[in-house]
Order: sequence, then structure tokens, then C-alpha cells
Amino acid sequence: KARAAEPAGEETYLEGVAERLPLAEASADIVVYFNSLHHVAVESQPEALREASRVLVPGGLLYVSEPLAEGPQFQLMRPAIDETRVRARAYRALEEAANDGGLVEVREFSYVHPASHRDYEAFRDRMCAINPQCRAVFEERDGEMRSAFERLGRKTEKGFEFDQPMRVNLLRKG
Repeated sequence: KARAAEPAGEETYLEGVAERLPLAEASADIVVYFNSLHHVAVESQPEALREASRVLVPGGLLYVSEPLAEGPQFQLMRPAIDETRVRARAYRALEEAANDGGLVEVREFSYVHPASHRDYEAFRDRMCAINPQCRAVFEERDGEMRSAFERLGRKTEKGFEFDQPMRVNLLRKG
């Protein structure tokens, strides 16, 4: 998608995984994990953060924005995709990186992101695109899931919104 879009400047896109970033040591001013650290395998999260530190220049920033395991959006998706454990583990990995990974926490703050879904089907399809195994849960618990969608969402012109509390951790390479 990024490569297909009109360039915003002189950006370059590289493909890689968090545990093995395709960048030279001390070559990045900022590394961003946006809604993604909890998707790294739990056992690999510390390595992903060490890798971020490796590629950052001294004084460089690591920006991590992660959804919290709470709020209407989380409640809605939890029966199909329960990320309670992986979200908690991602936060623990951040705390450990700040303690012994060469990264110093600059700031932590929270905000609420309104997740938008055109309708129940769009929500279901998005969740199943992330995790195809959840389709069976949606089929088995269709009535319950539809009811939760209506109960937890706010109707808008474009569909429904569900608040998702988020936490941002900003760390600096020491």
C-alpha cells in the first residue's frame, strides 16, 4: 500500500521483521512500532526491542503505541481474538528494555482511539483477516457477537465506533 501511494517526500520502504531489521547499526533516528509489538511472538519481543536499540543512533527514539487490553473495541474482539496475554507481555518487554536494554524511558501516556467499522460484517472480516482461525468463533457465536457489536458501538454516519484505549511509550537510546 505504501509503495503504491504517492510519495510524501524522499522516503524509502524496506521489508523486514522486528527481530531482524534490515538496517545498519546506528542508522535510524526513530523506530516506530505502531500497534504491532504485541504481534511479535512473545519470546521474540525482547529481541525486537534490542534490534530497535541496535539500529538507533545515540539519542534516537523508539516510539511504541500499543492497544490496552480494555475498552469496547477490546471487549468486542476478545471472544474471537483474546490478546490479553500478548499485550501484557509486550508491555513487560518494554519495561525490561528500559531497565537493561540501553533504552531510557522518556514518556508514557495514554489516549483513546476510536476504531471504526462500517458494519458487523466489516468488523468480522477485519478480525478474520488478522487471525483466520477466528472465523469458527464468529460462526459459532454469531448472535452473541452481533449483539455485542450493537451494544458496545456508537452509531456514526460511516458505521460504528468503538473506543480502544492506547498506550504510547517513548524511549531514547542512551
